[in-house]
Amino acid sequence: IFSYVSSGINAEYGEHYLVAGIDCYNNAINKLISSHKQDLALKLCVELGCLLIDMGHIPDAEAHLTKAASLINPGNISFQIVVLKKLSCCKSYCKNYMGALDTLDRLVYLINLATSTLEEKITSHLHETLQYCELTTLLLLLIVNTPLLHLSQQHKDLIKKYSSFPVDAITSEPDIDRFVLLTEITMAAKHKDYKQLTTLHDKLYSTLDSQQNELFKELIASIEDINLVLL
Repeated sequence: IFSYVSSGINAEYGEHYLVAGIDCYNNAINKLISSHKQDLALKLCVELGCLLIDMGHIPDAEAHLTKAASLINPGNISFQIVVLKKLSCCKSYCKNYMGALDTLDRLVYLINLATSTLEEKITSHLHETLQYCELTTLLLLLIVNTPLLHLSQQHKDLIKKYSSFPVDAITSEPDIDRFVLLTEITMAAKHKDYKQLTTLHDKLYSTLDSQQNELFKELIASIEDINLVLL
C-alpha cells in the first residue's frame, strides 16, 4: 500500500492518482478498524494526514487527523501531541482560529492530566509542548482579538499574564527572557505597533515552527490593515 500511495498521491501524477491514493489508504484504515487493529489504523491516519499537509491539501489532512484523534488511546500522550498539534496547524491554515484554539486547549488539558504520572524525562518534553501551546494560543488570541469579557477564564488569564511587566517578574518568572518576549508581543499587538511586531518576528523567526510563523505574519498583516484604515 505505502509504495503505491507514496507514488500515487504525488501531485505530479494528477488528481486522479491523488484520489486513488487516498482511497487506498482509507480502505486499509477501515479494514484495520473492523479487525480491531486501531493502533495500526491510527498510524495510517497520521501518515496520510502528514502527507496531505505536505502537499497542501489541508481540509483532507484535517479530516484524517480528526479521525486519528478519535482512534487514540487516551493514555498514549505521545500520539496525542503529534496529532493534536498537526490538527491545530490545519485549522490555523484554514483560518479556523477558534477551532485551533479548542484543539490546543484539549492538548493542554491532556498534558496537565498526564504529567503527574510520567517520568521526569518525558515530563520535560511535555513542558516544552506546553510552552509551544502557550505561545501559539497567545498568537491566535491576539489575531481574533476577542474582548476579555467573552474569553474563557483560561484565555483571560493568559492575556492578562502578558499584558504588563510586574516589578517582581524578575524573581517570580522561571524564564524571564521568554516572559519578556511574550509580553512585548502582547503589548505591541494591543498598541497596534506594526514596526515592533515586525522586529519581534524577525528576532523569533528561526525559533518558531511553520504554524507559528504563519500566525505571526497574520497578526502583523491584521495590524497593518488597521493602521492603513486609520491613515
